[in-house]
Order: sequence, then C-alpha cells, then structure tokens
Amino acid sequence: MNSEIAKILAMTYAEQCKYLQGKYGLPKNDYFYTEECKSKHKDITRTSEGLFIHHNAEWFHNGGNLGHEKLARTYPFEFQKKENLTYCNYLEHLVFHLRINARECPVFELPYEIRYFFNSRGFFFISQEMNDLYYAKGSKTKWRNDCYEVIEPLFEDYVSVLKGVLCFLDDNYIGDRNIKITKGMTLYSDDYELNKRSKSIDDIRSEAEKRIEKRKTTVGDIYTRCIERCKITIADIIPEEDKVELATNGKTVERNLSLFSYEYDYNAIVENYTMAMSALYDKTVWRKLFERLKESFTEEDKQVSRWIKEMTHDNSFVII
Repeated sequence: MNSEIAKILAMTYAEQCKYLQGKYGLPKNDYFYTEECKSKHKDITRTSEGLFIHHNAEWFHNGGNLGHEKLARTYPFEFQKKENLTYCNYLEHLVFHLRINARECPVFELPYEIRYFFNSRGFFFISQEMNDLYYAKGSKTKWRNDCYEVIEPLFEDYVSVLKGVLCFLDDNYIGDRNIKITKGMTLYSDDYELNKRSKSIDDIRSEAEKRIEKRKTTVGDIYTRCIERCKITIADIIPEEDKVELATNGKTVERNLSLFSYEYDYNAIVENYTMAMSALYDKTVWRKLFERLKESFTEEDKQVSRWIKEMTHDNSFVII
C-alpha cells in the first residue's frame, strides 16, 4: 500500500484533518460568502490540482453534504469557516467518510444494521465517481480528469480500502448470521413504515442540534436514528403469497416476505453492499471491481479493518 495512504489510515479523524490542512493549506475564504449560505466562494476551488473540500463538521452530523445550501442553513455557520474545511483528493475524501461511517456503527447486532454503516451518502457518492473514472481511465471533463490523474496510481490502494471495509463488517458483526424467519419469533426493526410519523423542518433542525451535542461527548454508539427501533413478532407467514404479518405496537402490518427476509440475511446484505461499492453511475456493476472485492481477505485488508476500528474512537476532534 502507498505509504501516504497507509499513514492517513493509521490516523484519527482529527489527525487526518490537521495533517491534510498542513499538507494542502487552508482555503482562502469560508465556504459560503454569508450565513445565508446561498453563494459559495469561487476562489476556494482547487479541482485543477485534484483537490476537493471536505467539511470537517460532517464528523458530527453525517447526514449529507454540508456544502449543500439548504442543508448548510440548518447548521451553525461555524461549520463553513475556512479553518473547519480540509482539502483532499478523492481517496483521502473517501477515507474521511469511511471514518464517519465507522464512528456511527462500530459493531453490528443484526444484518440490516449494516446499512447504517453506509449512512453517510458521501461514501457511495465518492466511490461511484472513482469507479467511473477508473473504469473509463479518465474523463473528457477537464476538472474531473485533473482529479483522476492524482488518484490514477492509487487504484490498488482504493481496492484495499474497499476490501478493508468489507473485512471491518465481517470482523465486527456479532449477531446470528443465519436468522431463519419463523412464526412466533420476536425480532427488532426500525422500519419507517412500522413507525411512520411526519416531521416539520423545525423538528428536523431540533433533532440535528441534539445529535451535534450528543456526538461531542459520545462516541462508538450504534447510529441513533430519529425513528426508534421497535420490537416485532412474526404473527403469520404466507409463503405462497410472499407475505409476512408483523405484530407491533398493538397493530398488524403486512410486509413482502422475501424483502423482509433479506433484511435479516447477513450474506445477502454484504453481497448487496459489495455490489453497491462496485457500482458505476449508470447503476451497472463493474464486474472487474466486484470480483476483486469478493477475493479472500489479505493481511493488508485485515490491517485496514483494524485501522478503521482503532481510529474510530476520537474524542479529540473539535470545531474551531
């Protein structure tokens, strides 16, 4: 593995921010001109050097891109200050979002909880862009090609990072890997359809603020969701109709049996996310990458998994 990528993987989130800020320098200005977050400073763009801007505060909220105007306005403007921004290339950016994901989900008790690990959509957004660039060996769009040229020599490191993610899932799944759905059994679910309720923008903002405060003092929790996990009982199974009836909160809810079973199938979920990490932007799977990710874990993959685990518990990160 490239020594620079190995060095970064062995850092905490706070150390990676500080290291890359020293390596590339700070932006000339804040991300947005004003607290209304309507217009981005143009002189902070460095894609011609293969660099993007990462918002450090995504470590706290992990729900999306803090460079998006609408989302940015729901959080403190301090998040947009230049001292809280870090330049990084594609692979360095992916590692940032890998850390965010691992912080939210360091351990998994049920198969469907693996999807919480990928709650930072930035992870898939970045990896799919990288897949497209590696697959096409560049881009006709100049700024994208500039960014590709920086990571072009790092393909094997990229594969090792993705395999390290799969190894991390395998190492930290502590539940039953062969859950068989039977009538009368009790399970846990946080399905939105079972716990549906509407929320106003004020509710969302309030929940966001609570999450920020919580994550300043608490690390290593399984992702705390707005919709609470609830206990369910398998009331009835009708295979010929591909239907399962779930008893929860004093009511019975019907679900598609095959889809419900999938949520509790560890191997199927890991396979699905392996395909997702191998996806191109047209939603097809890049078979070459998929087959690489399906290979047995190497010692390097296992080391990446250990780094992901060990560097997750970071209480040192603060917003300046």
